Amino acid sequence: MFRKLLLFAVLMYAPQAGAYQLLGQSWSAPETDFYVDIPGADGLWNDAFEGAMAEWGYATSFQYYIFRGVYADPCRNYDGRNGVGFEATYCGYFWGSTVLAVTQSNFIDSILVETDIAFNSTEDWSVYSGPWQAWPSWIGVNDFRRVAVHELGHALGLGHEDRIPAIMATFAGNVELPLLDDIQGVTTLYGSISSDSDFDGIPDSVDNCPSVANPWQQDTDNDGVGDACDSSDTFNDVPPDYWAFSYIETLAASGITTGCGLNIYCPEDSVTRAQMAVFLERGMRGSGYTPNPGIGNIFLDVPASYWAVGWIERLSADGITTGCGFGNYCPENPVTREQMAVFLLRAKYGMDYAPPTPVGVFDDVVLSHWSAPWIEQLAAEGITTGCGNNNYCPKDSVTRDQMAVFLVRTFDL
Repeated sequence: MFRKLLLFAVLMYAPQAGAYQLLGQSWSAPETDFYVDIPGADGLWNDAFEGAMAEWGYATSFQYYIFRGVYADPCRNYDGRNGVGFEATYCGYFWGSTVLAVTQSNFIDSILVETDIAFNSTEDWSVYSGPWQAWPSWIGVNDFRRVAVHELGHALGLGHEDRIPAIMATFAGNVELPLLDDIQGVTTLYGSISSDSDFDGIPDSVDNCPSVANPWQQDTDNDGVGDACDSSDTFNDVPPDYWAFSYIETLAASGITTGCGLNIYCPEDSVTRAQMAVFLERGMRGSGYTPNPGIGNIFLDVPASYWAVGWIERLSADGITTGCGFGNYCPENPVTREQMAVFLLRAKYGMDYAPPTPVGVFDDVVLSHWSAPWIEQLAAEGITTGCGNNNYCPKDSVTRDQMAVFLVRTFDL
């Protein structure tokens, strides 16, 4: 049985080994099948239920098999078929006010012989990932897939577990897949998966990092190697075959950047004017440079409490920028490619530098435009080749991967 989330705190107790709860019954072998033909939503419920079945097979030795397109009434006991479906009542009884689904099992002695799952059709359902959307106040849309994963845990013999994070918690919440405690419970009932070198419940044959326990199987850059083992690159979202890989790696090795989060670089995000100040000052002065604390009276929109105030005011003192107009700096605005041409050349040659007269290099940069001399000099020095088709795209925002190329080439990193 899965209930709506009352308090997320039920998932927040400190971990305890072997906290899983067992119902006292299990199948004679680590497998069973379900007859799945849930009407509605163009097959969404069937796909989600089959996916939920697969999650237990990925994580444990227990395997669910499917008879798709064959309906078995979840309210018809002892028909020899494991069924699933939506029901307006719990097989003739009223649904509890917080009940989302119920698993009913039949067994002989302690051996399961049939199990059926009924979902409360009076609730609102969808299929999604991420935070649970049906709380607070029990109003919203329930995720069918994670509730199915939970109920299938009951179907193989697991009870509720509220002492540590688990998919088998009494109340629905943000956990979507079997966690380590759930996996340990299934291992107690049916044994472990063969060849699980790191004992994380994922068989070596499908584990993306078989030498390091990583039951969540995170693989941020989708290169087939789990984040726990991925040492081929500094950032998990910049694989070796990424077009700007070598530039981003060089920027990181030079100490100019540590990325945008835990082992990620966010290469396609736009660079803000605040971030640019940090990039340029480190490029000019070295990775160990830290500016003096800012005073907050240079730009109206950069107070002393702003995280990059010292960097921005240093950039201003160096003559690299005079702001964005009207006494402001616009720190959260993205940097455009034409602005970046000016910033880079001033950072390289100093505040008094003036580029030569333009001659017409890019089709989308007219000679009379204010940024034409800067853009053409940037190209002349081999710092840019434009954005393709003999264009420079001067109004486009600079992305973090492009920024890496600009910085490495400008400062010869």
